Amino acid sequence: MALSPKTVNTIAGRSNACVNLGNLHLRRGEYDKAERAYKAALRFWHGNATAYYNLGYLYFLEAAHSTGGKEKRHYLSLSREALRNALRLNGSFIEARLLLGKVYYYLGDRLKSLKEFETLIREAPERKEAKEARAWIRKIYRSM
Repeated sequence: MALSPKTVNTIAGRSNACVNLGNLHLRRGEYDKAERAYKAALRFWHGNATAYYNLGYLYFLEAAHSTGGKEKRHYLSLSREALRNALRLNGSFIEARLLLGKVYYYLGDRLKSLKEFETLIREAPERKEAKEARAWIRKIYRSM
C-alpha cells in the first residue's frame, strides 16, 4: 500500500506504514517481526481492517507450520479472532471471509465454515474467491 505525503503523518498513514513493514517481514518469513508490525498498526489505529486480516493470515500460516495439535489450534483460534475483527470493521472484506471459512474448517466447525463460504458467494458471486469457496463447499459436503 503506497502512502502519499498527505497521509503518512496521519494515524491511518502510520498504521498503514506498519502494515507495509509487516508485509515485508512476512515475505521474508520473519513471522515474529511481522506480528509485531501488524500489532503496532493496530495500536495506531484499531479500525485498520487490513492489519487485522494480515494478522489473521499470519496466524493461519503459523498454524500450517505447527507440528502439534494444541499449537495448531491455538494459532487457528488467534486467526479466527483477527479475521472476525477484520469483518466487523469491513463486512465486505471478501479475502477475510474466505480465510475465515478455511479457519473454521480446520477448527472442525463445518457449519460456520459453510456459512462463511455461502455468504461470500452471495456477496461476490463473480469474484475468484467465490470459485474457491464453491470448491470448499463441495469438499465439506463430500466429507459429511
